[in-house]
Amino acid sequence: IGEIPDSFLPCILKCIQQPSQSETMKLLVRNLDRNTTETELRTLFEAFGKVQSCTVVFDKYTGKSKGFGFVDMPSPGESKAAMKNLNNKEVGSNKIRVKRSTPEPDVTG
Repeated sequence: IGEIPDSFLPCILKCIQQPSQSETMKLLVRNLDRNTTETELRTLFEAFGKVQSCTVVFDKYTGKSKGFGFVDMPSPGESKAAMKNLNNKEVGSNKIRVKRSTPEPDVTG
């Protein structure tokens, strides 16, 4: 087989360190009411299954919510049910939008 080129190492490490998409699904939740807490967001998604992690994104300078967050759910079926049932649902004063999060492009190299 031979030696693995050094240029392949970042890709190999990324595959080893991150669970495959079949194990977990990251959902992007947009248009959150600025007062929505991580606990409230987690509770909303736990109605459809196990939530591995939940994050509301805050502005580092003002400390205020940016109006979006991420939810990781280990079961693809539960993730899809959450997306279907929560997309365009009114939460607080806003209709949230839920979709599968796309990975950030790899800028190394």
